[in-house]
Amino acid sequence: MIHFGALCNPAPSHFMTLVALGRKLQERGHRFTLFALSDLAKLAEKHGITFQELDNSPGYLPSRETFLQDVAQTYLSYRDLLKYGLGEIALYCEQAPQAMEKAGVECLIADQLVIPARTVAQRINVPHISICSAVPLRTDPDVPPSSRPWPYSRGRWPRLRNRLSYGLLAMLSRPFSKKLNNYRRQWGMVPHRKIDDTFSTLAQITQLVREFDFDFETQLPHQYYVGPFQREDYLETDFPYERLDGRPLIYASLGTLIPSTVGVWTTIAKSCVGLDAQLVISLGGKGRIGDYSDLPGRPLVVRFAPQRELLKRVTVMIAHGGLNSVMESLSQGVPLISLHAASGDQPGIAMRIVASGVGEVLPMGRLRTDSLRPLVKRVLTDPRYRTQAAVMREAIQKTRGSEQAAEIVELVSCRTEGARLDKVRA
Repeated sequence: MIHFGALCNPAPSHFMTLVALGRKLQERGHRFTLFALSDLAKLAEKHGITFQELDNSPGYLPSRETFLQDVAQTYLSYRDLLKYGLGEIALYCEQAPQAMEKAGVECLIADQLVIPARTVAQRINVPHISICSAVPLRTDPDVPPSSRPWPYSRGRWPRLRNRLSYGLLAMLSRPFSKKLNNYRRQWGMVPHRKIDDTFSTLAQITQLVREFDFDFETQLPHQYYVGPFQREDYLETDFPYERLDGRPLIYASLGTLIPSTVGVWTTIAKSCVGLDAQLVISLGGKGRIGDYSDLPGRPLVVRFAPQRELLKRVTVMIAHGGLNSVMESLSQGVPLISLHAASGDQPGIAMRIVASGVGEVLPMGRLRTDSLRPLVKRVLTDPRYRTQAAVMREAIQKTRGSEQAAEIVELVSCRTEGARLDKVRA
């Protein structure tokens, strides 16, 4: 039995990814403890995860609820991100090592976005594993930044553009690097030179399938494509299936965090009028059903939808471009249209949608009826999108998600850095 400690990003999808892996490791006889602020305790315990509170009395970070509310209302400014990132580094570097040593943690599993994780692992001398809840990060000029809507290309100009973008990112990240490296110097560690240095050198585990990623010229030997985890936050909710009229189904959902308004849903509804298809809108808990009773075309509007079950009937999905929704859609062979944000990893996911031929993309900032309607009509009527989505479905069906991730984690936790992990790749 191995005792795994975990550090997570507070976003719901990132948290639930670690929960899925933690539950799988527990089923295999291991201990799994999440180290975080107290406001995650009830949620962790609800899913059967052991929780260890980190002392936030110095005020390192705001509450999770405050952070998520800020994200939902508006995208965080650079000042907000700076404040949060510096607080996170201080919290984990000052509180996590002692708490983990006292608890007897033998291996650290962390979201790839938790940049102090590798430093914490080195501080207590345990293996470190990165879980990529979003698109795997790399600053190799061969790889377009996930925050930019740039296609993959091996040409000279794209590589230069990528290099310049990563240079700008490094400049903006300098306050984080400076603070983290202050701790590393205190502890006699070599300073990190770039963000890649904060990722695990043993295993970086992603929920992508290789078929949905770019065909990179160079592949990281310790990056593992395991497919989507079977998460436990699936919402069992009633749905009026009797109101489906038999026409091809267009399903629109913008997640639970992305801001959406009556205007956004009106544009989506207008774009689907007259296409001989029925539109279903899931509000993700935002707003009241009564506010949407007069949308063009009278779509079926619900606060929440049983997405996994509903996708079995869907012809086209309109989504916000988050990785979990995209992978759920492709798991059912459903092509999609991504109304992606201008930040985060959504632009990078959007470019993979285009490159794999499973759908079309439109930045949320350019959402107009005359822009969206042609895309909906194209994806709805052109069989090539569904054919490519079926290819992704078959690739996903061959993966084992969190079970395969657990096998990799077990091997890495035994410090098998030089061992071949080929037997858990399939």
